[in-house]
Order: sequence, then C-alpha cells, then structure tokens
Amino acid sequence: MFSRIFPVLPLTLFFAAGCTQTGTHSFVPDSSSGLEKRPEGRENVAKDLVKVKVNRKFGYIDTQGELVVPPRFEEVGDFATNGLAAVQENGENGKFGYINTQGEMVISPRFEFAKDFSTNGLARVKESGKFCYINTQGEVVIPPNFDWAWDFSANGLAVVEENGKFGYINAQGEMVISPRFESVDAFSANGLAAVKENGKLRYINAQGEVVIPQSFDWAGNFSANGLAVVKENGKFGYINAQGEMVISPRFESADAFSANGLAAVKENRKWGYINAQGKMVISPKFESADTFSANGLAWVGKNGKYAYINTQGEMLTPPKFEYKGLFSANGFAQIRRNDGGYDYIDNKGKIIASTEILETCGYLEVLKNARGEITWPLPERYRALCKIFEEGDGAGTHSFIPASSSEPGKISNIPKGINLSPINLNGKWGYINGKGEMAITPKFANAKDFSASGLARVQEKSYGKWGYINIKGDVVISPTFEKAEDFRANGLARVVGEHGYGYINTQGKAVVPLQFQNIGKFSDNGLAWVMEGGKYGFINTQGEMTIPPRFEGAGNFAGNGLAPVQEESEFGHRYGYINVRGEMVIPARFENAWDFSANGAARVETFGERFYINAKDEIVIRSKFGSGGDFAANGLARANDKLKSGFINAQGEAVVPIQFESIRPFAANGLAAFYENEKWGYLNTQGKIVIPPRFMYAGDFNANGLALIEENEKKGFINARGEMVIQPRFNWALDFAANDLAQVELENGKVGYINARGETVVSIDQLKSCNYLGVLMNPQGKIIWPPAEELQALCSKKSKNN
Repeated sequence: MFSRIFPVLPLTLFFAAGCTQTGTHSFVPDSSSGLEKRPEGRENVAKDLVKVKVNRKFGYIDTQGELVVPPRFEEVGDFATNGLAAVQENGENGKFGYINTQGEMVISPRFEFAKDFSTNGLARVKESGKFCYINTQGEVVIPPNFDWAWDFSANGLAVVEENGKFGYINAQGEMVISPRFESVDAFSANGLAAVKENGKLRYINAQGEVVIPQSFDWAGNFSANGLAVVKENGKFGYINAQGEMVISPRFESADAFSANGLAAVKENRKWGYINAQGKMVISPKFESADTFSANGLAWVGKNGKYAYINTQGEMLTPPKFEYKGLFSANGFAQIRRNDGGYDYIDNKGKIIASTEILETCGYLEVLKNARGEITWPLPERYRALCKIFEEGDGAGTHSFIPASSSEPGKISNIPKGINLSPINLNGKWGYINGKGEMAITPKFANAKDFSASGLARVQEKSYGKWGYINIKGDVVISPTFEKAEDFRANGLARVVGEHGYGYINTQGKAVVPLQFQNIGKFSDNGLAWVMEGGKYGFINTQGEMTIPPRFEGAGNFAGNGLAPVQEESEFGHRYGYINVRGEMVIPARFENAWDFSANGAARVETFGERFYINAKDEIVIRSKFGSGGDFAANGLARANDKLKSGFINAQGEAVVPIQFESIRPFAANGLAAFYENEKWGYLNTQGKIVIPPRFMYAGDFNANGLALIEENEKKGFINARGEMVIQPRFNWALDFAANDLAQVELENGKVGYINARGETVVSIDQLKSCNYLGVLMNPQGKIIWPPAEELQALCSKKSKNN
C-alpha cells in the first residue's frame, strides 16, 4: 500500500551490453496473426480496453465485455494515452514489443523487458542486459547503458542506476542529479522525492538539494493534497512539503491520500479512512483497506471476504469476494473467484466478462461475455481442443497424472497392492480389478482412484457431498464434504466443509478444523500455510497456529527451512523468505518468488528479471536463458529461449539444448517426450535423443515402462527402447491405470480394457435386448457382470420403466 523506495537490488550482476540505435525502429504490422478487427466506427481509445487472462495468456476486452484483442501474450501492460501497450510474445522468456488498440504489433518485439509509455512519450526498455528509452516510433532516444531505470515523473525526471547507486536523468538522457543515493523514489507532483543517502531518509528537490533535512524511518510520495506518509518511532503520520508533521504519527500503518482526499490508516488493528485534517471519517472496522481508485471506490476486507465501498464508507456489495482486484484507470477490476476463475466487473459490481474452467473439456479455460457466450477460444479451436480431450490424449479419469507437488514424471499417489480402477457403467461408477472383474458394483455418481491409504473419494449423488470408501466398497467416511482430496503420505486429506478448509485423518476426524479460507499442503517439517481473515499464516498437523496470519501470500517450506511469503514492505507488495519462526531471513523485495527446490535454489523475479538464489540470498544462476521452471529431483530445470525449450543444470548450463519446440518433464525412467518438426520423440537427461521423433503424439512413460503414442492416426504403446509393444490399432486410448489395464476403443468400436501385452481383458457392451443395458464381457463374448440373477432383475426393471 506504500509507494516504492527503490532499493539496491542484484540487477547490477546481469550482462553489461548497451541498447542499440540502428535498425531497431521498424513498424511491423501483424498481418498474419489472425486477430479480429474491431467493429467499424469504434474509436481506438486506450481507456476503452480491459486486460483479461485466459489459459495463461493475456488479451483485452472492451468495457462491454466483448473480445477485442484475443489472448495470445505472455504479459501485457496498460495502454498509454498514445494508444500503445507493452506486450510479451512467444513464451515466458519471449521478447517485448508494443501493440495498438487493434492488437497490431507496431513496435517489433525485440526487447528483453519493456514498460508502458510515460506522458512525455518515452518508454523504458531493456536490450542486451541494459536499460534505455525509446520513443513511439521504437527509436532509441536515450542510449546510455543503465543498470536499471524507471519511468519519467511529471517533472520530467526518471530514476536510473549506475554502479549500484541511484540518480536522475532528464528526457534528453542528461544526468541532472548524480547517482549517489542508496535508494530513491520517483518525484511527486510537488517536485519532491524521498531518497536515502548515508543511511538517512530525506527529501530532495529537482536540483538534488535536500529540502527536508530530518531523517525518517520510512517515507512515501507526496499526494495531490501536499501530504506524504512518514514513519517515526514505529508509528505513521503525515508531513507537508516543509517537513512539518501535520498529522501526528499515531497509526500502526498508513497509506497515501487518494484524489478524493481520503487515506487508509490502521488503528487498533483495524483499517479506516481519515481526511487531510487527520479526522477519522470512515471508522476503523475493516481487516484490510486499499487506496480509493479514480472511480471513487476502494476495496476493504471484512470477515475474511472483500467488498468495495464508496467515500461515505457504504459497502456497495456485501463482503462476498474471495480475492480483491485493483480497479484500473477505466474503473474496471478483475476479481478472482474461489473456484479459480475470474470475473471482470464495473464500478457497480456488474460482471461484464468472466473465465470458466470446463471440466468437460479437459479443464480448458474459456472466456465468456455477460450473456454467458464463449468468446475465446474461437468456436473451431474450442471444438478441436475438446475433441482432443474426448479422444483421450493425455486426459481421462484413469490416466496417471503426476501431482504438481511431486517430482516431474514420477507416478505419485499410486497405492501398493491395490489394483482397482474406476469404471462407468449405465451412468454409475464402480471399480474393476486387474483381471477385469467387477470388484465394487457401480453405485456412485462419481468415483476417483484409490490412494495409498486404501481409501477412494466418491459421491453418492450427482452434485452431492464427497465421502470415502474402502477397497470393499464400504463407505467409511460419510459424504459430508463440499470438496475432498486424496489422502497424502502423512495420512491426512484436505477437505472443504460448510465453514471452510481443513484436514481429516483416515477415520474422518478433523485434525485441522474446517474453518480456513484456504489451506496448503503440509511440508516435510509438518507446517502448512493457511488463509484466515484475508491473511496467510502457518499451522502444524495438530491445527495449531505456529506463525500468525499476517502475510499477503505464502508458499511451502522447503528442506532448507525457508518458505516464500508476500508482505507489504517499503518496496510495495513483495515476496521474501521466512524461517520456521516466521522471521524474514531474505528481505521481501521480489515481485514473484517460488519454493526452494531440492537442490537449494529458488526461482525469483524482480523488475522483469528472472534468476535463481540460494538460502544465503546469493544469485546462483543469472537469467541467461530465462528459467521456465523449478529444479526437479534429477537436478534439472526447464529453460526457454524465445520459442525453444530445454533443460539447465544447477550451474545454469544447458545440458539439454534449448532447441526443441516443446519438451515435457522427465519421467521416472529418465526419458522426456519432445516435439520437433511436427513429430514427437524421446531424449534422456543428457539431451541425447534415444527415440527419434516419429510419432504424432507421445505420452509419458508409466510405471509399467510403457508410453502411449500415436502413429498413422492410431494409438499404441512403446517401451523405453522405442519398440512397439502394443501395435497402434486403437482409435483412442488412455494410459495404464492402477490396475495395470488401459482403456481403449477396440477394433469393433466397443470400449475395452487391455493389459500390458495388448490382450483384451474385458469390454463393455450394450444389450439391445435389455434396452441397451451396459454389461462387462470377457474376450469370448460371455457376460461376466452383472451376475445372471441381477441381470434378469435389471432387464425386468428397464422393461417396466419403458
């Protein structure tokens, strides 16, 4: 909630080359992108567009919720008054360029980093490891090689860094205030800026002269009303441009004044709002509070939820939002729902667009307008993606799907000695064993795989509550949960009850009360993050709060005893790392931070740079390739360069060349599927191709040593030597399940189950003589389920119903 005082960050360790001035400013219309043009007569007004994110890609909608620029970018900025916005193309480590409001690329994507244009028509970009400034034609107009740079302020000066010190330049690139400060802030509208020199935090004018000599513990920007937040003796107050304390430092925390003359302050652990005289005009009753936006609204937290209020403190909606979103300049906000989707709302709370995860289409995320119509992906693409899912390419209820928390490619949560897998017959779910025998009669509305605990999640009624059964099919934990997950190795399962998230044991007892807004997995040290009252803390396996909820975000503890957390620091909302006592041991200065990997390296990001640090806060890998992932147990991490992918080791060396169009994580057998020249093959951890690319599709290797492939539009299975163990003869197939059977479409069009030798063990048939009742048949065509008496009863019942 505070303005940023720019610290000395490790950005000076990156490569020292300069921005180029020749051959870099050509306009590149994106005529081949297939972008939809805006309707005739629509003005290209920047403020008319709202950022949206679908399937990890960004685009723009208009204020009516209609799609204008399809989501195809990795990152996007806001449109400046000149109608241009910075965008990142071609993967996580692609280049940045600028588009207009039709989505056309008008400044080619060639920069390592780019920000929006300032009001003076200049934008800061990074090229060859150094910062410089360009104009709206893409021409480099300030060529000096800065280690770091910021946007221009209203007084025409911008912060730059040279040799670890900060100073200010003008629009001609001239250094008007020498780089001598340890940290600085941008100039406020009144021409003053907070700087730190020789350990003292003071204010200077545009000539670099100290005009407010007293030193503060913390200092922020001056607001339009001429007041700035400062911190003295652990409390926050406000000074004027003469340095006089006009609102005494009595608040536990405080924010800058908004344009409407109100500022959020914290008193007695609650947030409220004061006016410029320090009078409390909106009483402190909120758990959290944000600055008022230009539309006159502010987000506040109440009872663990979020709502927005007007300047009279009236809630325009009840506190119902799980997550708050920042209002953009045009008055619209992105709100994350509890189900992981997003709503885009106007300042009256009306939803103009939303995203939804479609479980029926392989968990595809789609964008919908206010009428509920899917506007992205386009119909042809949407149908194609759903068709792939329906045919079983890497999806399906019986496939082995490595858990996100496990090693890439490692089969996780597969029970030993339990060879049961779900099967759907006549709209009900049951379980078959490895012999194709019906082990648990189909009677559930939904059923999942068994975990190592010997329990499986089931729903007895459609859209009903979840419970757990044992391998005999007995309900051992009653269906009382809104959501439920598999039991983990520690014998606990995450569930959602009427009042929130928690954990139960295998007896169904709540060992962690079902009362939290959200809860994470338990780390090896027995701690898990929880969300309570809109803040994050940590609990142990007994449900005891060991680190109180005070963070804006949190990750998992690693083996080195550190976990990433987000807090409100002098640098803004930033990530750092805490130890098990909750002490911040790596300062919160990163824009993004991930868990430490097993090799002791953690991925972090700040000011557009991505790199790895160790537990001592030392950079161990610089962004030579730009990391795409965390290190796995095999010591490798995905890396990307433009449109190519590979893997790096702990020294940052590309041990698997960064040359493949696509590559998946390594399976337990040390092989990874890669895509090149429109074909799939496999390589090992040394980057050696062991199975040449010849398949239309290639899956991961399973525990039985087989991988699903597609050749000549048919599915089959190969071994680790690339030998065809089961010939590609199936129209569709799923991976082998826990019972070592794979579900396929047989040559006769029926759904069947095959073993690892490719032999049909059992198939599903519909009896015309029994109103198409689904039955299990052996390879000889004999009905093996239901038993004869039950079959007769079912047929009789169907006849009566029809």
